[in-house]
Amino acid sequence: MAKLSLMDGAIRTAGGVVDEVKHALPGGHGPPPVPQELVPPEEPPAPLRDFSHRKIKQITDELHDAVPYLEKAGYVLDSLSVDIGMPPKVVPRFTVREEIDEATKDAVLAESKEHRLAHLILIAVLKTAPLRRAVRVGSLAFRELEIHCGAIPKIRLVFF
Repeated sequence: MAKLSLMDGAIRTAGGVVDEVKHALPGGHGPPPVPQELVPPEEPPAPLRDFSHRKIKQITDELHDAVPYLEKAGYVLDSLSVDIGMPPKVVPRFTVREEIDEATKDAVLAESKEHRLAHLILIAVLKTAPLRRAVRVGSLAFRELEIHCGAIPKIRLVFF
């Protein structure tokens, strides 16, 4: 019961403060309009927007070039999400179609060396295989792999 009374008191006090502020303002009808120069723009400034769009285009183009190598390594692209903003981020989601042997890994890595992003993604993704096999929590099993291509790249293993 004491908690309810305390809450009622807080609400009444807050309401009283709001009423006092409203009456103290010119005309007593609420806060004055915000000056236009303080209103945030509807869109980010053109240089930031253009940078974000260029970066997204660059990452998706490089990712497009990486997909064939990832497929050779046993991964299938399932979906792609794009975070538009600062910093921009592109997140492809893959499932593992098959585990490949060491000779195939070496061949795909050698073949991808001229494609910087493809090569870096392959190195990182292939290093996750032992962890994917080692993690066991209840009946959960590894299902998907997300590659976060942004200011801070990371790989997320998804189990369900």
